[in-house]
Amino acid sequence: PFKYFKAVRKALTMRAELIPYIYSSYYQMHLSGIAFVRPLYYDYQQEEMAYTVSQDPTGKFSQYSFGDDIMVAPVVHKAKSGYLVR
Repeated sequence: PFKYFKAVRKALTMRAELIPYIYSSYYQMHLSGIAFVRPLYYDYQQEEMAYTVSQDPTGKFSQYSFGDDIMVAPVVHKAKSGYLVR
């Protein structure tokens, strides 16, 4: 339906913009052997908060690194619009 047009267009535009980043990151992953999607404590081993800040109330990790330059921090609870990312 037309009511979803803007959301779909935005998602497809973001995907198109990320393709060069994803391709180059996967190439670096191939060369180095480092995972593309990884928990925060993998990159920030000395930071104590990296082991706890990315956990939601159920204890599951929700924040993660997406390549070297992007941190994903999804909103995982109804009625929340965001939260502090550290």
